[in-house]
Amino acid sequence: SCARRRRRDWPRRRSAPGSSATRSGCSARRCQWPRPGRAVEESGDLYACSEIHRHLGFYYLIEDVRPAEAVRRLGYSLALRERLGDPRRIPSGLVALGEAELAAGQPHRAVELLGRAAQLARSAGLAPWRIEDAERSLGEAEAALGETHS
Repeated sequence: SCARRRRRDWPRRRSAPGSSATRSGCSARRCQWPRPGRAVEESGDLYACSEIHRHLGFYYLIEDVRPAEAVRRLGYSLALRERLGDPRRIPSGLVALGEAELAAGQPHRAVELLGRAAQLARSAGLAPWRIEDAERSLGEAEAALGETHS
C-alpha cells in the first residue's frame, strides 16, 4: 500500500522511532504546522482538505510515529472523502485508516476497514493493483489478528 511504500522508502531517521525529531532536525512541535482544513474546508474544496489530513496522517504514521494521531487525521480524511460521494476515492482512504488502526494495535478495526476497502475497490471497478493492495493489507491485518488470538 501507499503507507507501506512510504515507510520502506522514507529516509532513515537520525533519532529513535516515535521521537518528534525528524531527519532535518525539525519536529511537528517546533515547526508549528499550520492548522489545516478550516480555510480549505470553508472554501468548499473537500478533496483538498481530505488530502491535507491524509498527508498529515501519513506523517504521524511514518515519521513522528503517533498512531493515535494518524488514526484521527486519516479518519477525518476518510469522512471528507465519504462526503464527496465518489466511490473511487473511498477505498484508498479505508486502506490508509486500516493500516493506521493496525499500527495503533487495533487489528479488529483494521480487518473491518480493510475488508470494506477490498469490497468497495472491487465494486467500484478500480485498477487491479488497487484491489490487490487492499487485499494484501487485509491479509496482513488478518494475520495480526490471528496472532493476538494465539
